[in-house]
Amino acid sequence: AECNCVRRHPVDPVTGRFMSTRKYPFKSLTFVFGSSIGQSYVSSGLQAVLEIYLTRFLLVCAKKASSVGTSFFYVYVALYQLCSISGGIAADKLLGNYWTQVVSNVSTTVGAVLLAFATWQFTLSPPSCCSTSHGNNDSNHCYEITKQQISSTDMNLTSSVVMVLAAIGLLLFAIGYGQTNAIQSVFVANQFTDQQSIEMTRSFSWYYFCLNVGALTGEAGLPILRQSFGFTTAYFSIAGVSLLSTILFWAGSSFYIKKKPLWCNRETQSLLLAAPQPPALSMKQMLVQLWPILSIFLPLIVFWAIFFQQNSTWIQQGLDMDCYLDRLHIPPDLMASLEDVMVLIVIVVMEYLIYPHVCDKLRYDFPPLHKLTIGMVCAAVSFIMSALLDVYLTSPSHDCRGRVNILWQLPQYLLIAVAEVLVSVTGLQFAYSQAPDNMRNTVTALWYLCQALGSLLNAGIAQVVIRRLWLFVMYSGMMWLLIIVFILVSKRYHYKKHFTATLMN
Repeated sequence: AECNCVRRHPVDPVTGRFMSTRKYPFKSLTFVFGSSIGQSYVSSGLQAVLEIYLTRFLLVCAKKASSVGTSFFYVYVALYQLCSISGGIAADKLLGNYWTQVVSNVSTTVGAVLLAFATWQFTLSPPSCCSTSHGNNDSNHCYEITKQQISSTDMNLTSSVVMVLAAIGLLLFAIGYGQTNAIQSVFVANQFTDQQSIEMTRSFSWYYFCLNVGALTGEAGLPILRQSFGFTTAYFSIAGVSLLSTILFWAGSSFYIKKKPLWCNRETQSLLLAAPQPPALSMKQMLVQLWPILSIFLPLIVFWAIFFQQNSTWIQQGLDMDCYLDRLHIPPDLMASLEDVMVLIVIVVMEYLIYPHVCDKLRYDFPPLHKLTIGMVCAAVSFIMSALLDVYLTSPSHDCRGRVNILWQLPQYLLIAVAEVLVSVTGLQFAYSQAPDNMRNTVTALWYLCQALGSLLNAGIAQVVIRRLWLFVMYSGMMWLLIIVFILVSKRYHYKKHFTATLMN
């Protein structure tokens, strides 16, 4: 009642919420969500088979192929996460969000096609180490390699061409997907008007839901394709899905709300008002303007370092457990796919059970910074649970390796799934709502940059801390310390005025 902007638009007399003057953008979101599922399938599927492709296929003849391939894999992951910054800047300053996504999707598709052709050519002309008795010719190293014999000259030429094609393909793929992933959530939110603030906030949950549907399908489907039909079929399927998702996104062009980049808005204002263009902000001014948001983002780097452990140390922990439920074999890496299923369930439960009950019954606004704090607490508790489980597994007095069922990992996976929803979805909402209007893509890209820094933190700590239990304890302690820092920082943060009005409703 104290804020006039709250009652500026029609209000539903039953629910007391805003009544939108524009229909829900079903058509535009259908195309965007469909494209996001395809892009998520492509990226997650590629990562699911990439390390095996590098270590046991492309670099099979290299010395220390396993370590070299693993290093290349982490370079690829860091590269596509770092490319989020270039995507945000291009969307805000140069091309606009729509055209940046179109160009990035084309880059992803071209990269996937090059990878597929490189794999196909490599299968036709395998290296001699896979076709001679003194090489790695067993099925554990040369997955799809045929036994064709070729001359050493042709072999060197073929290997060079294949390596160049694969390197260019991975580079284009990383740049394309990294840029698209950083700005797609902003494009979703742009499809709503100011009167649809509640629907816009919920759209982030459904966008993240679609990403996890694509990720789950890719993580499960691509390894099956690779194992059943080979790498060539798997990579051609990636190229095909990437092409279809690009066409789908382009097909919905007529339904989209497309916001122009900053330079175009300045030029329009200058022509209409016959006034000089406003001066561009310097780097120092930009940092001062964004520092309150960055102070919220920085503690979350440790959260992402913890989150990514489920794909490494938690799988290693699962290898020391009993992976059978009666006669059903449960591979440790399958637990990460179960976490994706948990995320889908948690999103629905949060949106339709938890949030309405907390907001309507308890009269509690549940602001974003509180959600982020609870998510960080869930992540810290999940690592305490994993540490306690590891103590039981490795204790000399118990010697329970291989005797504790792997389903005992489910509680920690459930907690990290809850933490992912509370942090990831809320972080995207926070980045969009709190960023300056002309820097929303860039701020969202900075949010994804925190994930890249979390990956790099993992890489550095892994070289220092070797024992798994101490790693769990250290990460949990770091998380609790940064939770205290985060609470102190968040108490000084002031939301933007229009966002405070939305919370009041």
